[in-house]
Amino acid sequence: MKKSILAICLVASMTIKLEAQTLNADPAKTSERVERKQLSPEERAKKDAERAEKKLALTGDQKTKWEQASLNRVKANEPLREKMKGCTTPDERKEIHTQMRLNKTSFNTTVTAMLTPDQKAKWGQEKKNHQERRKNHMKGHKGDKTPLEQNSTK
Repeated sequence: MKKSILAICLVASMTIKLEAQTLNADPAKTSERVERKQLSPEERAKKDAERAEKKLALTGDQKTKWEQASLNRVKANEPLREKMKGCTTPDERKEIHTQMRLNKTSFNTTVTAMLTPDQKAKWGQEKKNHQERRKNHMKGHKGDKTPLEQNSTK
């Protein structure tokens, strides 16, 4: 009797847990991630330039330059991302991250050189907002806890 009740409770709890996971999943975000992974480098660069055009009010020439800089970054990072999937050592990962940061810095330098002062301010604010969203997304992960919180969970 006890075993059957225990089995029923176990099945019920697993069902509730699975249902909660499917309710929390945002299908729009999931499909957007899948769609982004399936885009070619040229499509990614074009999408990035269109997003920048809307947010920063880029001119046609600026949009073309942004798209080219974005394409260079995407093409440079693509083999690094593939390599990242296969690497296992922390040193390799650090090296790849360093190279990706260099590519990002190169992109930022290229883009900043062509923007007007107002556009630079808007873009700086966009980058700051992006950092805040990422920081808020990462809250609750083990590495973000204070030492007091980490000791209380042990």
